Amino acid sequence: MPAHIPVELCTRVQRALEERRFELAAVSGTWNIIHPTEGAAGLARLRILAAACGDLGTNLITMCTGTRDPDYLWRLHPDNNTSEAWSETVWAMAAATAIAEDVGVTLVFEPEVNNVVNTAVKARRLLDEIASPHLQVVIDGANLFQAGQLARMRHVLEEAFDPLGDDIRMAHAKDLEKDGDAGHQAAGTGVLDYGYYMICLDRVGFEG
Repeated sequence: MPAHIPVELCTRVQRALEERRFELAAVSGTWNIIHPTEGAAGLARLRILAAACGDLGTNLITMCTGTRDPDYLWRLHPDNNTSEAWSETVWAMAAATAIAEDVGVTLVFEPEVNNVVNTAVKARRLLDEIASPHLQVVIDGANLFQAGQLARMRHVLEEAFDPLGDDIRMAHAKDLEKDGDAGHQAAGTGVLDYGYYMICLDRVGFEG
């Protein structure tokens, strides 16, 4: 995230979007929120990004829940499942959500196999512990599958949507070729059951 976002840049972005008839769904506020040295700086820059959202034409900021791997944000680390990592994530997300509440934007975080919040159950727990309307979920069907779960694809999707449905604010559309890792393929080029993914989105009333 940038340390400064000029109003002129926001105006240029807005103009470019309008010329192409695009709508900005969200901006990315992703950083490793539990990184041992970068966490505080990330919160400061999140406030700068949040303040620019109005000029950019959106009120949503995408987030991740971090990893204990200090070198790569999207790499699984065995300590992600520890109580210490959970406590750090809750503290950091609560601090980030306080910024969102103060500025008037909403954060949407993603349950992702390589991060601390790596299941829908943990995502529900995080939402309940922070308990703020300014914290919701971005769902990505390609990022939900733990190792060995592809054979249970529809069940895993149902397990994700059932507890999170009312809090799903955004949905990503990409694909995966294996479980135990986040998907990196373009939508429709992997093994995700897109028909059922769309059914799940429809069931919870998601309209985009």
